[in-house]
Amino acid sequence: PAKDSTKSTTKHRPRFVVEAVSLLASESSEGRVGLGPLGQYLKRTDPAFAPKNYGHSGLLDMVKTYDLLELHKEAGGNWTVGLADAKGG
Repeated sequence: PAKDSTKSTTKHRPRFVVEAVSLLASESSEGRVGLGPLGQYLKRTDPAFAPKNYGHSGLLDMVKTYDLLELHKEAGGNWTVGLADAKGG
């Protein structure tokens, strides 16, 4: 029987995404980075980068799967992402 790859698509969470957010957010006064600039940075550092390669429909979908990252919806509707607070341990 042929393999059905649509049934169980494994979603991966590569560590370099957290590292990129950490780096970019540390350079901003809010401690967050927009999804657009994050995506541009990831593409610049790895031209083959695409959320689909890791089982996600897009960067927003991908970031939502990370425990270490926290999304914020800004007033204008743009998403920003920062490191999640390490308080709840």
